[in-house]
Amino acid sequence: MRKLLSLWLVGMLLAACGRTAAKASPTPGAATLAPVHITTVPATANATANTAATAVATSAVVPAARPTAGAPVVVTITAGDGKKLAADYYPPVVIARVAGQKAPGVLFLHMVGGSRADWADLARQLQAQGIASLALDFRGQGASAGPEDWNKSVDDTRAAWETLLSMPEVDPLRTAIVGASIGANLALIVGANNAKVATVIALSPGDDFQGIRPTGLLGNFGNRPVYLIASQDDSYSYASVGHMAPHLAAGETFFYTNAGHGTAMFTNPDLATRLLAWLGIHIGDAKG
Repeated sequence: MRKLLSLWLVGMLLAACGRTAAKASPTPGAATLAPVHITTVPATANATANTAATAVATSAVVPAARPTAGAPVVVTITAGDGKKLAADYYPPVVIARVAGQKAPGVLFLHMVGGSRADWADLARQLQAQGIASLALDFRGQGASAGPEDWNKSVDDTRAAWETLLSMPEVDPLRTAIVGASIGANLALIVGANNAKVATVIALSPGDDFQGIRPTGLLGNFGNRPVYLIASQDDSYSYASVGHMAPHLAAGETFFYTNAGHGTAMFTNPDLATRLLAWLGIHIGDAKG
């Protein structure tokens, strides 16, 4: 009898323990996950602190994404003779800027048979970095009505540059002109004759395109930086850059081997990277 009583007590205790264990176990799928804490480690922290933080946090802090660059604003420019010229304006997307500080600005000039759309990708990259840009269609090119008249292209380029300067976001002391082929020649001429143009980038310039001859004016740049870029397989522009470079006190040259002419060189992604770096140094906030 005593033995049976002992067995009964042991059984009751085991049952009680089983009920307690069942109550303590979470219901599958109903568990509450603890919040994940992400720690930012200051750049000045030592290696030990960095190692400890890495052990605590398995995810790095992801910086806020840059604002998305929007579609350009279509602008109509009135030339000196009243001719209407089409252009796209890419206002800057402000990321971080000192209060009251204006944005740098870039004027883009296409080559014969091209249009302002040739610069869209580069313009959006600049826009996302807080740099404004204006891309022009020359007479009889793109959306600008004809007839084509390169004899008036210098005045038309100047009107486009003044339009860029008139934009309320643009700092008139931090502007650049970037052109390809005949647009490069026009960029050099207008840049040489306007001291407020901080820098010029000329892609595949020529000694003479459609009667547009910039070489004799290049001394006007003084110490302002000019970047001449061409490809060795583009023999005329390659030779022309060799003729132009000695006239520039602060000129730099770069040559590709087999990249073609003008904006065709953008098939090499290095070109966009190179231009963004140059503009960042000479009109933007990057440090050289």
